[in-house]
Amino acid sequence: MVGQTVAPGFTASFNLERRDGSRSNTKSVTSNIQWPEFKVSQPDPVLGEIFSGKGSLSPEQTLVEFISTSAAFHGVKKQPLRTLEWDLLKVFPFNVMPANAAAWYMAKRKFYMNQSFDQQLLPFLLKKYPEKFKVMGTQVIFLEVFNQEVAKNKLKYLVQYGLNAYFSHKSDEYGVYFFDPFYYENTEPFHESLRQCSSRPNMANKSKLVTSYFNTAGLTDQF
Repeated sequence: MVGQTVAPGFTASFNLERRDGSRSNTKSVTSNIQWPEFKVSQPDPVLGEIFSGKGSLSPEQTLVEFISTSAAFHGVKKQPLRTLEWDLLKVFPFNVMPANAAAWYMAKRKFYMNQSFDQQLLPFLLKKYPEKFKVMGTQVIFLEVFNQEVAKNKLKYLVQYGLNAYFSHKSDEYGVYFFDPFYYENTEPFHESLRQCSSRPNMANKSKLVTSYFNTAGLTDQF
């Protein structure tokens, strides 16, 4: 499970922000802990790779996995819900919201804005997964624990999966086969997702990122 990613409408410029105090300290782990494994469904014999986005992680599930895994990677055990949402919308190392999750979240979030805080989208979503999160008032406690290397690989996978699932959904459900390079290359988290999924992530000309992504082996037959 290795891969990498970005999503819609957060900032118009690329700015990798360093984790602030609440999430800056990772914690050492001991070797006698049994770490949970992250598993995904097997590739469909007809549809091919799970990256096709069909029958695999939904945008909501992708978001939930991202939140839990990012917290585990950065050693966060408890956090205020408001600062958690701010962190979700930032782009910094190993905190890039998967593109399909970001598109889903930003589209849904506006319908909850007039609700009381505990009924807004983020706390409402976290309460649906009591095995991963415990919401207490305005705080959330993260219940899952991952070895840091496992968490890092899972976050990379979610970025790669999320970007492919986003573009697959656009083309399969809406018949969209033209993707505006300027928008995706200048909007986070799409820009960082494209950069991470590119074989040349540090290329000087970011206007080539979309072309580079769709020319990746395995994608030329899909799109």
